[in-house]
Amino acid sequence: MSVGVQRFFLYDEGEPSVGDFIKLSPEQILAIADFSDRNGFSGDPPELLSLAMRIGLSYEKTADLVQFAGFLDNEKNRLGLDPEGVVEEFEIYLRRKNLVDLQAKLPTVSPALKKLFAERPEIALRSKVASVTTGIVPVAIDFHSLCDLRPVFNEQRDNILDYVTVALVRVLVRSDGQQDSPVIFQIDRGGIDRLEEFLKRLRRKFSALEAVRNQLVGGKR
Repeated sequence: MSVGVQRFFLYDEGEPSVGDFIKLSPEQILAIADFSDRNGFSGDPPELLSLAMRIGLSYEKTADLVQFAGFLDNEKNRLGLDPEGVVEEFEIYLRRKNLVDLQAKLPTVSPALKKLFAERPEIALRSKVASVTTGIVPVAIDFHSLCDLRPVFNEQRDNILDYVTVALVRVLVRSDGQQDSPVIFQIDRGGIDRLEEFLKRLRRKFSALEAVRNQLVGGKR
């Protein structure tokens, strides 16, 4: 019976290192490179799980390797290296650690490593777009509501005269580098009508700005 892929994130795989990449097969490294071509060095859990199944590693190990590859790619950009320079850094690491067996294997995986750390201008642009979109203020990322009928009592508080429809709205906001936090407010039917009008105006503004953007950059992205 097949063991399968561990999907739980149990924090028992240990921190990845340069050696962990060299221990992979060229096919496994190329699979991570293909994943990075499409997603950058991050991804939603289903995408990471699919990659884990493809390369035959646990979800935890796969996520760690992708994140570590992103760190190495950032180091490559910081130092102005090309993919060949990344492989040279790997070689220096192996010599410093006296990892003779991995030194012997490095030439086998070098072409795949160069593919993994190749330039990805579209991914870089996507990352810059995300950073500009995030900006310096919290970003709303999810919305929930709880609707309610609130009773209206008489002066003696012993008889219900009417009911009012209201809703509690919970907006989850995300700040860069901080834990997500909720913003909760109440809204009634009149507030919903005003909110709908506001969203219509906002959509018109977005459409006007997107038309200008397409004129400036030719509709790319």
